[in-house]
Amino acid sequence: MSYVAPKYPIPAEEVCVNLGDFFRHKGDQSLILVLDNSKPEIVYDTSDGWNGRTDYHTLKLLIPMGLFARLEADREKLEKTISTSLKALLPDTEGHVLGAVSIKPKLRENPVRIVEVEVNRLWEAGFIRAFLSHLTENKREVGQLKAALAWYGISGFVAHEDIEPTSEWRIEIENALWSMDTMIALVVPEFHKSKWTDQEVGVAMGRGIPIIPVKWGIDPHGFISKYQALSIGPDRPELIASGVVDILLHKEALVEKMKEAMVTTLERTEEDVALLAVSRKIPLVAKYTQTQLQRIWQATEGKEHLAEVTSAIGHLREFVRASGYAPTAESDDVPF
Repeated sequence: MSYVAPKYPIPAEEVCVNLGDFFRHKGDQSLILVLDNSKPEIVYDTSDGWNGRTDYHTLKLLIPMGLFARLEADREKLEKTISTSLKALLPDTEGHVLGAVSIKPKLRENPVRIVEVEVNRLWEAGFIRAFLSHLTENKREVGQLKAALAWYGISGFVAHEDIEPTSEWRIEIENALWSMDTMIALVVPEFHKSKWTDQEVGVAMGRGIPIIPVKWGIDPHGFISKYQALSIGPDRPELIASGVVDILLHKEALVEKMKEAMVTTLERTEEDVALLAVSRKIPLVAKYTQTQLQRIWQATEGKEHLAEVTSAIGHLREFVRASGYAPTAESDDVPF
């Protein structure tokens, strides 16, 4: 007869949900991130027979690698805080004690080895990497969205899928999935019936990167329903792109990279529409470095094309001055 380990009487998911509610009320963002993105499991550790039998259990929390890397320095502190809270929150379970907590990264199954040289050609250098998960019939609208995202320094990967992609094409898609910074899921009524889009979303969730659903005729459902969604039709790619930027600027893991990408595209672009768009977004976030402020100032020189662009750049320069950058006399003579 095989041995069966003692089982803790409360399911791991129930424990995790209640802990999440508790820390939401306390406003502890790090613990909310851990609990909301974890795969919980309660495992049996040991028993003792002193004063009656007591079984001891550990709450194991598997979290995405990216999130683990961000929180690893505080892991022991987070484990201790959760452990202490378990004792306060859980009801008495006679003969069972759930006290220990273990936070570990979720390892990739059948991992894809990313070759940086191959990955770099998929994305615009210095830009945020956004995988656009979509159905083939929407590729025209997705192409327009990709162009609008570039105004802000977001490089979009658009996989125009065949019915059965070739092996080489699958490798390209996998390279993009494992090197993306964020995913934009363009949700249409048939979205979840595609085996490819579901797999793409699964990779994004497993990696713990931001997913931005865009509602095109149907509300996101299933796992991606918990993410903040944009409700903007496919005929307004410029509004979708603007909304994506606003969301990314509020993502702790990406805000610094988003700021750098906007400065980079300001330096590179000569398009009036892009200049106008990015000039309006840059001042929405604070704490640029002095080097970035200098680059913003220098990038605006000689780019007064249309009156509307000139006005936007003038406001941008006011922002740069207010942020503490003092331009030199040589670069201070461009009228606005």
